[in-house]
Amino acid sequence: MNITNWFWWKQVTPKVPLTSVSNKVVEQAVRKVCKEYFMTDAAYIAPKKEDIEKLFNNNIGRFLKYRAEEYDCDDFARTASATLHLLFGNIAIGECAVLLKGGGAHMINIVVTPDGEVVYVEPQNNTIYKKVDFKPYFVII
Repeated sequence: MNITNWFWWKQVTPKVPLTSVSNKVVEQAVRKVCKEYFMTDAAYIAPKKEDIEKLFNNNIGRFLKYRAEEYDCDDFARTASATLHLLFGNIAIGECAVLLKGGGAHMINIVVTPDGEVVYVEPQNNTIYKKVDFKPYFVII
């Protein structure tokens, strides 16, 4: 697919209200849940919690299929983060590596809202986590 053909998608992207937030708000929110993190910018825009599901409906990863080791959790998380950055700008969405309570590791997306709340999203099906059964060990946002 030619990249110029992809940009039609940006023209039909639904409007989602976003609020400007400083990197301090994002950093404080991330630091509460994870000691190891990397901040990429000095300022962000953030969605309200009630708009996150609508925002992730624009994730192109929802059209892609899981393939073990070829296109798995880390690829879904990167695709969601990159797609939403391309469509909406410098948004407070990143990737979060987590340790599962049952053992093993997984990668999901992390979203920081304007009021500094952290929300986790499973990018393989765009589901917002209602219950956290993992421990974040690295975040890049």
